[in-house]
Amino acid sequence: MCAERILFILEGSGNERNIIARLNTIFKLEIKCDFICYGTQIYTLISNVYEQLIRDEFLDLPTLLRENLTRQVDKNKLKHNHSAIYFIFDFDPHANNFDLHKLLKFKEYFSDPIERALLLINYPMSESFKHLNDMPDPNFLARYVTQAEVRDYKALVDKETKFQNITTLTDIDLTNIIHHHLLKLNYLISSDDSFPNWEKFLAFAPNNEFPLMQHNAYENNKLLVVSMIFYYLFELKGRQFYSFFSTPFT
Repeated sequence: MCAERILFILEGSGNERNIIARLNTIFKLEIKCDFICYGTQIYTLISNVYEQLIRDEFLDLPTLLRENLTRQVDKNKLKHNHSAIYFIFDFDPHANNFDLHKLLKFKEYFSDPIERALLLINYPMSESFKHLNDMPDPNFLARYVTQAEVRDYKALVDKETKFQNITTLTDIDLTNIIHHHLLKLNYLISSDDSFPNWEKFLAFAPNNEFPLMQHNAYENNKLLVVSMIFYYLFELKGRQFYSFFSTPFT
C-alpha cells in the first residue's frame, strides 16, 4: 500500500500509542501519522459514529468524528487528507454495552483502510501484545484468560509479562513478539500453527468469524489472548517486509 499520511483512532492514549510509536520507530515507518484518542470503548464509538453513518449516506467519517470530539487539536487533525485510517480498539467483552451484533456490523463496514477505515481488535485488550512470559514462549499458543481475569487484565499482564516497558523493546524483541501473534492468529483461524503466508495474513483483519469465535470462547470462560495492533505495519510496508517475520530470532 502506498500511503502518504495515515490516521490512527485509538481507544486510549497510553498503551496503544506507545506500541505503535515503538513499532514505527524500530521498523522505520517513514509515513506521517496522526493519532486521535477517542477515549471510550468501541461500543460507544459504534453508537456515536457508525449508526449515524448508515442512517445518512451523505455523512462521512471525518465529519462525524469532528462532531464527537471535544479537543480542538484532534479536530484539526481531521483536516488532513489521510490515505489510510485504522481504528485500534479492545474487544472488551465484559463491557456493560457490549454488543456482538453491532461489533460485527461495524467490522464489516470498516474493512478497508483506504476505502473507509479498518478496525483492528485486541483480545481482550491492547496489553495482549506483550502478554508473553518468556521468549520463545511455548505456552502462548494456548494462552487464554477467564472472565474474571479479563476484568483485571492489565494487572495480570503486568504480573506475567517478560516485556514490562514497551519503549525499550528492540527490533529482535518486536520481531519475536509479532511472530508469536502471527502463529497464534493462524492457529486460531485456520487450525494451522505454521507461519501464515501473505495471502492468509491479509485475510485476518477482515475475517468476521474470528470475533464470533472469540465471543464463544469468552462465554466458555476461555478467551484466547492475541493482538492485531501490528497489522497495519505489514499493509503499509508490504510482502517482502512481512517475510522477515517468518523466522524468529534466537
